[in-house]
Amino acid sequence: MAIDLLTEEIISFAYNNCDNKLLKEIEEDFFNKVKKNQQQYADWLAYDFLLPDKISFGEMFLHQKKEELNDDKRIHVEAGIKGFLSIYEVIKKSDNKALLKNLFTHVVHSVLLQDIVEDVEKHDMVVCRLSSDQESIVISNNIIVLPCQFKTMLVGYVVENYDMAKKHYSYLTYEEYFKKHSIELLKIIDRLLSFQNQAADVTLYQSNYAVKDYNQTKKILDKLNAVQETDDGIEIYLLKENKKIIAEISLQGNKLEVACNSKYERNQIKKLLEEQLNGNIIHMKDEELTIDDLL
Repeated sequence: MAIDLLTEEIISFAYNNCDNKLLKEIEEDFFNKVKKNQQQYADWLAYDFLLPDKISFGEMFLHQKKEELNDDKRIHVEAGIKGFLSIYEVIKKSDNKALLKNLFTHVVHSVLLQDIVEDVEKHDMVVCRLSSDQESIVISNNIIVLPCQFKTMLVGYVVENYDMAKKHYSYLTYEEYFKKHSIELLKIIDRLLSFQNQAADVTLYQSNYAVKDYNQTKKILDKLNAVQETDDGIEIYLLKENKKIIAEISLQGNKLEVACNSKYERNQIKKLLEEQLNGNIIHMKDEELTIDDLL
């Protein structure tokens, strides 16, 4: 169904049932914080913004209009209420479907390409709203697509922001973080998108190694004080310093890659790894990739 038309119906309901002065203040606050993806406002207002009684406009709409909604509309409103804006990687693409894996919860969704709207390729980063109670439902046509080369920076910024949020809510899950902090996510996306217009300001510093002994290398890396993830057979280690992500180390088969946002940090991590993994890795090359190289 035309999900955007249903969201518009919820927004109209909101403006007819809430003080317009308050809604104007809410709108201005959102637009002051989110500069490049302001088209996300309607979805955020319908499904993420919470009224003083801790319910969203989507929930209010469903409660008051439930008897008037057909099953299709009801299912999509419920999907919007339960779903959240998050970041997915395209791990497989066929003629009419794509498998999207959440970078943080690792849940995999099968969605129709016609629902994604934007053109995507394997390994692209897709920022969108999904729900998957009975089947994966794309909640909004407002899709943001980022190239796979942004993954290191994107994961680093989100993990850093998530850790800050956990100071106030120690048991916060990623699902709860994305639902409660979607504006923060959009601010991160704004920051990354701005890099496309500031190529000279963004350089990714990489070092590549050949791995002699995978098991021994993994055993040593597992002992590092790092956030560890596994993504499609790739072991990923996010190293932090002063609560900031400073490096991503990727281990896959006989390859090890270090990626940092500064040359100084890369050199520090190289020194650490070459001391810890002495004899297990062979340095192959260093690279400095600008945004033009990445795109």
